[in-house]
Amino acid sequence: MGQFKIIQKEIKDEILTKVKSGERVMVLAKQYGVSDKSIYTWLRQTTGEQVVSIVKYNKLKRENEELKRLVGDITLKMSLGEKIELIKKGEIKKVRADALGINRKNIYHKPLQKQKDLLLKQQIEETHKIHPSYGHKRLGMYLRVNHKRILRIMKKFGIKPPRRKVKNNYCTKLFYT
Repeated sequence: MGQFKIIQKEIKDEILTKVKSGERVMVLAKQYGVSDKSIYTWLRQTTGEQVVSIVKYNKLKRENEELKRLVGDITLKMSLGEKIELIKKGEIKKVRADALGINRKNIYHKPLQKQKDLLLKQQIEETHKIHPSYGHKRLGMYLRVNHKRILRIMKKFGIKPPRRKVKNNYCTKLFYT
């Protein structure tokens, strides 16, 4: 038959506190030279509960830490816009925003710049119908908007002023008489 070791109460208490704090039973069993079944028996005797609940709790705790690590890695690799879209898809926005490290005001913020740009684009196109030869500087004076803003919007939407085609009024052949 096997040999029985008598383990001191202090060591048992130390092992049990480590198990309850989340360390793995198998690692502690090897470290202290005790079988894992003995540790489970001690847990059952001291807590009066089923050992399964403590083990499941510790397993969930480890899984949660792993998920937090994964979220951290993903967070570093994503841009702010991608993070906001990911948060908007979920039901509990506060929890998701906290997990990704984003302020919640960014989720609900709707920029006004796009609307202003579309309005100015329409004004530029209407002005081009009236004055087709105006470039960004003259459009700025006509619409009373900064010419740099006009230029930015023209580049953004690919607007170019319709240019007139110049007729060639010169002769390509030389006539000698």
